[in-house]
Amino acid sequence: MQSFISYSIRMRFFPRRQTIEALILRQWFVSLSWAYMLVALPASWLYRCAHGLHKCYQINHCDKLPSAPKVCAVGNLIAGGVGKTPFVIHLCKQLTQVNLKVAIICRNLSSSPANHPICVASHHTAVTVGDEARLIADQTDAIVVCSKKKYLAYQWVLRHKSVDVILIDDGLQHYRIPRHLEILLVDERLYGNQYCLPLGPLREPVSRQQRVDYKLTREIDFTIQDDFSRLYNLKSQTIIDPADRQCYNWCVLTAIANPARFQQAISEWLRQPVTVYAYPDHADFSAVNWHELNQFQLIMTEKDAVKCPVDHDNIWVVPQHVSIHKQTLNGIIGQLS
Repeated sequence: MQSFISYSIRMRFFPRRQTIEALILRQWFVSLSWAYMLVALPASWLYRCAHGLHKCYQINHCDKLPSAPKVCAVGNLIAGGVGKTPFVIHLCKQLTQVNLKVAIICRNLSSSPANHPICVASHHTAVTVGDEARLIADQTDAIVVCSKKKYLAYQWVLRHKSVDVILIDDGLQHYRIPRHLEILLVDERLYGNQYCLPLGPLREPVSRQQRVDYKLTREIDFTIQDDFSRLYNLKSQTIIDPADRQCYNWCVLTAIANPARFQQAISEWLRQPVTVYAYPDHADFSAVNWHELNQFQLIMTEKDAVKCPVDHDNIWVVPQHVSIHKQTLNGIIGQLS
């Protein structure tokens, strides 16, 4: 299977960034060298001190925990993606099925300078509210509110909306927002070398996992799988004929935190090398030369697709299938009901 994983990766951002990122990821998740430790350890100490002070400030200014609505924070400890947004979308759908009205708070990841909360509506694009907020609004019936500061979005929901549950996407580190339930997501990388940034990948010390209500491991407690059987064209919405997958000149266009898993899945599905255009997480694709990419059939995630022009007929989107262990899901729903 590994023989199919051969990529021609073209990194469209700062020169040498690919090499630097690969070096850092190796230190975090493979083997920590003494040289890197000597350079990064002082910065890691400073980060922990600054984070501790900021955490104390947030806790001291935290609002009183409301009896209603119930507040649930979903997040992770390492820098990078573990599937928080797909998990939140799926959890929201499950809560909606038991007749709970849900609001979802997320960060406005767009380049817009606006700091005020935005209740995402149909006319908002990923340019104004960010890719995650646009994706969540497209795939759920929830009230989606985004802001550069999630606390402001939380306050806006309390003042203007009547809901049963508030889900905070990537909310574990936002201590100013009180919560009834905390869900920690981890994947096969666990906590890397178990050091805090920048020496390691951790946003908080590993001991933080002891204070959450649920610690869910990907592929054990929940799964997120790319569903190539439902690969569809962004413009026509038609699903690809499996017999046609070898007929196209495919290219991956991605701007996600952990593209390696997605790239590997595509390579295994195609059983051939694939060119990859990788951008930084949440990049808005404004620098994409669409004319240059007309020679390819572009394949991407749903989060990337919300940032693309729908008039291109060579864009294909991979849906994701999410599932949560039944007993775990019932426990979460029970605590939020």
